[in-house]
Amino acid sequence: MIIESVTLENFRQFKDKHQITFSTDDAVNVTVVMGENGAGKTTLEQSFTWCLYGVNTFQDKELVNREVRNAMSSDDSVKVEVELIVQSQMQRYRIRRRQIVSKKKNNKCRVSGEDFKVMLQNVNGDWEELQKSIQARATVEEMLPQKLSSFFFFDGERIDNMSKDLLQRHHSEDFENAVRALVGLDVLQATKERFGPDTLKKTVTGSLLSEINVEDVDKLSEISDQIDTLQQDIINLKKNKEEYNKHLEHIQRKLTEYELEMRTMQDSINNGTKYKQFQSKINVEEQRKVEDETTTLKYFSKNIYQILLQPLLLKAIQEIPQKNKLNLGVPHIHAKTIEYLLKNGKCICGNDLHGNTDCIKTLENLMHELPPYSLNTMLADFTKDIKFNAREAGDKSKTLIKLVEDALGHDEKISEYANELKLLEKQLPDTEKLSSLNKNKKEAENIKFDLKEKYAYTINEIGSKSNQIDRLIRKREGIISTNKRNIINNLYYTYALAVYNDLENDYRKKEKHTRETLEFIINEIFSNIYNGKIGISINDDYTVKTYLYGDESDDDFEKNTAQSYAVIFAFITSIIKMHFEDKKKKKNGQLNKDDGLPLVMDAPLSAFDKDRIKRICEELPQIAKQVIIFIKDTDGDIAEEYMKDVIGKKWLIQADSQTSSKIVERS
Repeated sequence: MIIESVTLENFRQFKDKHQITFSTDDAVNVTVVMGENGAGKTTLEQSFTWCLYGVNTFQDKELVNREVRNAMSSDDSVKVEVELIVQSQMQRYRIRRRQIVSKKKNNKCRVSGEDFKVMLQNVNGDWEELQKSIQARATVEEMLPQKLSSFFFFDGERIDNMSKDLLQRHHSEDFENAVRALVGLDVLQATKERFGPDTLKKTVTGSLLSEINVEDVDKLSEISDQIDTLQQDIINLKKNKEEYNKHLEHIQRKLTEYELEMRTMQDSINNGTKYKQFQSKINVEEQRKVEDETTTLKYFSKNIYQILLQPLLLKAIQEIPQKNKLNLGVPHIHAKTIEYLLKNGKCICGNDLHGNTDCIKTLENLMHELPPYSLNTMLADFTKDIKFNAREAGDKSKTLIKLVEDALGHDEKISEYANELKLLEKQLPDTEKLSSLNKNKKEAENIKFDLKEKYAYTINEIGSKSNQIDRLIRKREGIISTNKRNIINNLYYTYALAVYNDLENDYRKKEKHTRETLEFIINEIFSNIYNGKIGISINDDYTVKTYLYGDESDDDFEKNTAQSYAVIFAFITSIIKMHFEDKKKKKNGQLNKDDGLPLVMDAPLSAFDKDRIKRICEELPQIAKQVIIFIKDTDGDIAEEYMKDVIGKKWLIQADSQTSSKIVERS
């Protein structure tokens, strides 16, 4: 449905006749109506719903203009009329609602008659009235169902009321009503309530159950009471389960955030591990250094005399005569040995020395070269000892040097590890942050574990109580079936109960799906308004909460009027989009040019900052096929600034007096 124009005559502030035409161009689909508070914006907005459905939500139910009423004489009559020209289903319709207001002698006015007509324009351009009132109402209902009209004709007072509900109670019945109206859940709900529950005699199942007569009435009543108690227990348990599940989802989000944050810190955490490893290596090397230094010191203390004497021994060797100068004696032969040979007169080789003067002389000369008579021989033996001791001292010096080098090697490693520590110190994690993350993660894991246990216990309890109900139902059926007169009623009851359970399951599935879809679309729109920083959740009890992404608390972030208005705006937009998609689905995607619906609303732009106004103004033309917004004069320039390319019509409501206004088209 597309609205071409509205004509008002003597309707509230609008004395005499006034007409407004609206933009119907897809490219410039926005009409802006400006006016001061009290000038008549709300009156004009509500004229649509009064014309279409006869709904009057004014506190003062009298619709006739006060100046016109005051000017009337006794028995005078005047008409109050609103007329819409609309396009729908490739047809043009004239929809008119009229009141005849009469003034009585007591100076009071009363409505003497109300007339509602729907006229269709034929191919010749003439208007043909739909004769049957039921046909007229059905035509309007097909254009825009009344149950959905409040979401397409959205007045400022309703926005304020919804805002207060969201701020004070975090709940709005409009959200719940919208979900039920969108996919026909209200009809399904009425049908479901007609069938059950069987505890109410006015329902089908309740009526059939009450007609079943058994001898043991008290027993049957007791069983029914037990079933009712168990069913209520299950309802409460399911609520608990949903609450646990909601908390589990929240905790899991927190855990995921902690893990992601810790993952981003993983390199620094690894560096922290390396830092500890290098600290441990330094400690080990320092311990080994102490041990090696102790070993070196002990070795040096034990062998110091040899090590210190080595240079002297080497120098002594150089000072002792060379081997060729000292080699006059026979090695290992003592002078007393020569004396023994001479005394016995026999050489060591076996020759007789008697009379052999040459041999005796040789032996005597040799005796003087041998100890204790020969210095040369003594020097030769001493030289051997010195060389041996020098070699041993050299080996021990080498060993000492190796021990010293090993001890000094620890310093190099310690220095190397210390340099690594200096490099790692710049890349270490924020210990306080890491500790806080670990603490929060541990707490969240404990909470998750506790919730999972409660969740599992609740499921078990639901299963247990469901089994109890099944046993009681079978017991009740056994009591009932014993009476042959009740077999038919019991059969009907069983069928009716099955229908009720199917309706209940179908209702819950559709309601949950619609609510979740609504929440998803609302968040898409809300994300555009708040740059993806704030999200919205709609619980199964239609509690509406806003939350900051990344906030660890589960507290509602809905704290000011602007945010509540943004929630409402996103909600209205989502309803329109969902209705359009549902209509498109029903028509297999084959939509006419005028199959879209208008959005007529007060736009409280002054509640938002400039950036938010810009985003809302950018979003508005995309919401509906046609957009008609009412704004204060002070917001007009801002709206025109951001929507100048899509505004097709501009109007101004001017107050002539407290009871009369006029409508002027702006260029």
